[in-house]
Amino acid sequence: MRWECVQRARSREQIEREVCRRRVARRVVAGTTDQIDRDIDGAVSERNSEEGGGEQEREREGYRPCRSRRKDQRESPISPGKVTMPTANRKGGETRDVFTSRKGGLLRGFSRKQPIQSASIAAAHRVDAASPREGSQGHEGRDPPTPPSQPLTGNVPERDVSLFLDKGNELFAQGNFDEALRLYYEALLRLNKSNITVETDRGPKPMTRGERKFRTARCLVNIGVVHIRQGNSVDAHSALELSSSQSKLVDRESDFYRNACEVLADSLENRGLVYFKEHEWEESQELYAEALKARRLCITLIDQKQKKLSRKISRSKEQTRKCQEEKESCQLDLANTLYYMALLLEKGENIDEALTYCEEAVSLRKAVIPELSNDASGANVFALIGRLYCHESVCRYSDALPFYHEIHSRKCERFGRDTLGVVPTMNMIAFIHNKNGNYGKAIAISDHCLRIVTNGRGLNKETCAAYTNKGDGCVGMEDFETAILSYEAGLEIQLKYVAQDDFANVPLLQKLGNCYSDVMDYEKAIKAQERVIELKLRHRGTEPSQDLAASYSILGDYHNGHKEPTAAIKCHTRALRIYKHFGAKDYAAKEHNRIAGILKSNGQSSQAMEHYVASLYCSREARLPSTDPIVADTIRNVAAYDNQGVEEAVYKLTE
Repeated sequence: MRWECVQRARSREQIEREVCRRRVARRVVAGTTDQIDRDIDGAVSERNSEEGGGEQEREREGYRPCRSRRKDQRESPISPGKVTMPTANRKGGETRDVFTSRKGGLLRGFSRKQPIQSASIAAAHRVDAASPREGSQGHEGRDPPTPPSQPLTGNVPERDVSLFLDKGNELFAQGNFDEALRLYYEALLRLNKSNITVETDRGPKPMTRGERKFRTARCLVNIGVVHIRQGNSVDAHSALELSSSQSKLVDRESDFYRNACEVLADSLENRGLVYFKEHEWEESQELYAEALKARRLCITLIDQKQKKLSRKISRSKEQTRKCQEEKESCQLDLANTLYYMALLLEKGENIDEALTYCEEAVSLRKAVIPELSNDASGANVFALIGRLYCHESVCRYSDALPFYHEIHSRKCERFGRDTLGVVPTMNMIAFIHNKNGNYGKAIAISDHCLRIVTNGRGLNKETCAAYTNKGDGCVGMEDFETAILSYEAGLEIQLKYVAQDDFANVPLLQKLGNCYSDVMDYEKAIKAQERVIELKLRHRGTEPSQDLAASYSILGDYHNGHKEPTAAIKCHTRALRIYKHFGAKDYAAKEHNRIAGILKSNGQSSQAMEHYVASLYCSREARLPSTDPIVADTIRNVAAYDNQGVEEAVYKLTE
């Protein structure tokens, strides 16, 4: 029995040595393991003397520590201690259990990235050359412990945290991301492990819980943005998600609740940006939608603040002005979020919804900055809304023109009127003039663009766009010869930077085919249209589509103009089958009418009558008006036949 007590005492002494060794190791920043051993021995002997007599006296009394001690008095190898965490709501502080084996604070996930203090750097590079201890089981050395950052004690002024953040922002603007990240982590370390004091009119006071959470979230957003710029999406996700959670911990009654909502919106936007770069469109759109809610909430809170301020008799002009500036700032932030949301929707081909968001963004910017010329940072929004207005499903070209004029004037001030930087905007203005029927202006602008690119750094896609716009203007003025020269020059330039099998060649080939047919050069028109169909089949597959049916119909018209009725009927029949497959009765009526016209011109009256009657049936099902050119032509041709011929055609059609 006495021997068992001795063994338990020795095991307990080993446990105490291990506990003390860990405690001393945490406090030691630089030193050898021999010094640590001496500290452990001293700590153990001191502890045994404090307990009154040590284990030998307890052994003589027959004491059994493992059986007779109460359960709540037993010590484990890693014992919890009490750590005081000061808060803003209490004068002293609240105590809570924190295991000493874990890193304290609220942001344990980022402790591994905290910058090492200068005293710890020397210890980190020091080699542990101590001899192996007893009981090391043959290991000739130990891995040196990773020295933690020195704990921050005492009060830290809030201006110190702001100094780190401001310097980090300055380095970030200079592109020094590593140093900026280090300073952000220094600020985060102080926010997490320090007692922050804020200077007020009545002297320094502890920083409130809401302000600490808000500033921590803002610091984490800065860290996440640096990771995004460095291409580290994993760490960016971690920092931004933690920032969102910190922002949501701020109470509604806090004075910093609106600031927390702003930071929450920033973190959600940047998380959406990370997903956008990873081509996760749905996740990105969901996060931007949540950011929009946070932005709108900020404006609602400011409106409530303005209402309360208006009821005060003692309000000052400075308070009113400051509140209005805050609202305008939130409106511009909301406009930026709406812009990014519109970009996402444009990416997903949701043009109408994207246009709604973009128009709201422009209206918000106009509410803050009434004149477009005074909005220095609105060029991206203007370009987006102009592009959306010019989309083929919107066609609001007159609404887009003022925005492109504003962009063009800004580029002229920045680059000069005769530089390559202004050519893309001038091409868009020429395109809009063509759509509005101002062909002379479009041709003049296109000629100016061609002079710039010819004297510039060489040929590019903007040169091709200028030739295309000039060709469109010439077609509008019925100058088909000049239009053909412009289209051919544009296609020749385009083939220098894209392959011949590229789908980008399709629009120019279609326009060339139309011009060739207008000048009765059907042979070239047929070649161009056959090339169009070949590229569509190669890039879009052999599955039928209405776009492919339209190409076959155009090719049939070219064959008919070239006096090739058999090939023409074959092409129109293909188009007719595709249209019927998709249930497009109006287009089917047109194809029946064209086939009937070809058969009639070749003297095949009975077969032509069958297609005329079929065209009438399709027109009735499509509910086309009698004033429609195809319907009117069909009725006129049917009326030209006798009743017997019409009855036979109807009978064959019903059969």
